Amino acid sequence: MDHESINRAIARLSAAAIGDLPSTAALQELCETAHATLDVDSAGVMLTDATGNRFVHATTPDAAELEALQEKLQSGPCRDAADTGRTVVATTPEEFAAWPEFGSGADTAAVSAMVAVPLMARGRCWGVLDLYRRAGPAWAADELDAVRLLGDVAAAYLAMGADRDAARLAQAQLVHQGNHDQLTGLVNRGLLLDRLDHALDSAPRRGCVVGVLFLDLDRFKAVNDTHGHLSGDLVLQAVAARLRETTRSADTVARLAGDEFVVVCDDLDPAAPLGPSRVMEVLAERIHLALANPVALVDGETTVPASIGAAVATGGTTARELLAAADAAMYRVKRGTTPPG
Repeated sequence: MDHESINRAIARLSAAAIGDLPSTAALQELCETAHATLDVDSAGVMLTDATGNRFVHATTPDAAELEALQEKLQSGPCRDAADTGRTVVATTPEEFAAWPEFGSGADTAAVSAMVAVPLMARGRCWGVLDLYRRAGPAWAADELDAVRLLGDVAAAYLAMGADRDAARLAQAQLVHQGNHDQLTGLVNRGLLLDRLDHALDSAPRRGCVVGVLFLDLDRFKAVNDTHGHLSGDLVLQAVAARLRETTRSADTVARLAGDEFVVVCDDLDPAAPLGPSRVMEVLAERIHLALANPVALVDGETTVPASIGAAVATGGTTARELLAAADAAMYRVKRGTTPPG
């Protein structure tokens, strides 16, 4: 294999890596590049992880069958290459006989020679590139060197991609933690205000009404005082779960602080038969029913009813103003339904 072909192959892999491909797509590109560049009849590639070798791509149906067989068996030249970190070459019937079922499949596919190249980087195997020949010369030293070079380049890009994915995941987790309540996983106050402001700004254009429910648990302090803060946390988590179950996936459910929760419905139809205000009242009734079921505590169970206030707006109102209106409505309900103290 000439140096120009190797350079073209490496350039092709580099271009794919710059394109920010996921690991499976990068392996597919490696497989296609190897088939196009090297003197082989077909190629296949596996992704290697904690569960074993997983078939990703092959350039011909015969190669796909052999790769799928190796995945099913978790045995064969591909498995040996991944386990040992060394290139495995098979060019004789005796060598293929080391893997009876795979050898039989290779014979059916008229494969007379193959090489399995582990994609090694940072002391681990990221995948295996399998190359197949039906006929032709034995694998020359310079061909194996070229295959290993492609494998090394691909493995380096896979390792870099894993670093990139890990960094993105860590960033996403930081963003999520900054926007969600740690105990319940609900949206926190900052993200709630942002979503509510956006909904109110766009409501006139969308022809929608924005509705808000403001919830305050009526006997939460008694739970903390009598049963302890761990039981209090269980109550908050149970309330959060029931709010999620009762509302739609498109609604925003948030925990403001302590035992205060908010539900936002940002797409109420002003022309609906019930009307937006009545829709929010019906939702509040459903939430009351959901909260009527007992909550298991550390040392027993309890019910924690809530006072719920509702407010709606069509735009021209800020998020804080709409929340304040719902909060005021909630306090009117609480004064009318909750005994003093």
